[in-house]
Amino acid sequence: MRFRPSSYSVAAALFLAATLVACSEGQGVAEEGAEPVLCALEGEGEWSDECRLETARVGGANLFVIRHPDGGFRRLVERGDGFASVDGFETARSEVREGRIYVTIGNDSYDFPAQASQ
Repeated sequence: MRFRPSSYSVAAALFLAATLVACSEGQGVAEEGAEPVLCALEGEGEWSDECRLETARVGGANLFVIRHPDGGFRRLVERGDGFASVDGFETARSEVREGRIYVTIGNDSYDFPAQASQ
């Protein structure tokens, strides 16, 4: 009998991986290796480069953690049709324009280069 992972076990593995990436000890907003990303938080509409983007490849999926200057963060997983929020309750809306990815979750918006997802 061959083991076939269910969609639940795949989702659970992605969630666990994203949690581990997001909760690594001592990780700060300005952590080396994290790429600056434009963000407009809390619906303010003003873009700044104070957010940081971390990427990981887990189980064939691209995972992203966008860290906010206040310590908050968003976790995303790349899908064929865009991005999905790993955090669950708020839907991520995304689009690719002119080599850039625009993602909105709730009142927060992000703008980063498309090559970050490759």
